[in-house]
Amino acid sequence: MLAIWVAGLSAVVTMSAGCGGARQVRTGDALPPDIAMVFVHGAGGDGPWYRNVEPVVREIESARRSAPSEAAPNADRVYRFRWGMPGPMFVMNFSDRKVHERAEDRLARLLLDTLARDPKRKIDLIAHSAGGGVVLGALRRLPEGVEVGDVLLLQPSVSPGYDIGPALGRINGRLLYTHSTGDVTFLKWRCSTFGTYDGVRTSAAGHGGFDANMIARLPEASIQRLVAVELAGDHFAPLDRTTLSRLLATLSQD
Repeated sequence: MLAIWVAGLSAVVTMSAGCGGARQVRTGDALPPDIAMVFVHGAGGDGPWYRNVEPVVREIESARRSAPSEAAPNADRVYRFRWGMPGPMFVMNFSDRKVHERAEDRLARLLLDTLARDPKRKIDLIAHSAGGGVVLGALRRLPEGVEVGDVLLLQPSVSPGYDIGPALGRINGRLLYTHSTGDVTFLKWRCSTFGTYDGVRTSAAGHGGFDANMIARLPEASIQRLVAVELAGDHFAPLDRTTLSRLLATLSQD
C-alpha cells in the first residue's frame, strides 16, 4: 500500500515539475526587484496543491496598499524556490541531510546576494512542511546583521525541539507557524516512523507545536517575534485559500 502511495505521488510530482511559472535565478544573482515573497515548497515538490499562494499574496499586497488598482496581478511577486530531488527520488527530500544542506545553502546565498545589493529591502518567506526546515536552516547561515522580514511556516516538519533561536535572530518581523493535531499521516505517523526533517523520530512541530522548554530558553525579544497558530485539519489545511489569506493577514498586521 505504501509503495502504491509513493509511486502515485511520484508521478504527480514529476508531472507538476514545471508548475508555478517560477523565474530562474542563477547562483550569484539577486532576486528581481518585483519579488515581494519567496515560497519554499515541501518534500513532494512544487505542485498544484500550492496554487493559492500567488493569488493570496496579491490580495494581501493589494490590501496593504489600500488601493487595489495599484497592485497589478503579477505572479512574479512570488519567487518559487525549487529544491530537492525530482521524480521517484523525492523520498530523499524528507530527511536526507545532504539534500537539505544543498537547499539551505542555495537559499541562504540567494537571500544574501539580494540583501547585499539592497540592505533595506524587505524579503518575506513562506514555506510548507519540509520547506520550513529549508528556511530555518538557510536563516541560520546568514551572517549577523543580515535579516529578512516576516516568515510563515505552514506545518513545519522539523522536530519540536529544533532550535529556532538562530533563525529568529535573522528575522526583522515575526515568525508565524501553524500546527494541527489533525496532521496525522505526514507529521505524526511518517515523522515518528521515519524521522523529521532534522532526523528525529517524533511527531513534528507542525503537529503539536514547538517544545515549550526550547522556546523558554530563547531571548525575550525572540519569543515576542514567535506566533503559533493552531489549525484543525490535515497537512494541507493551511493551503486552503481562506486559511492562507487569514494567516498572511495576521502576519502583516503591525
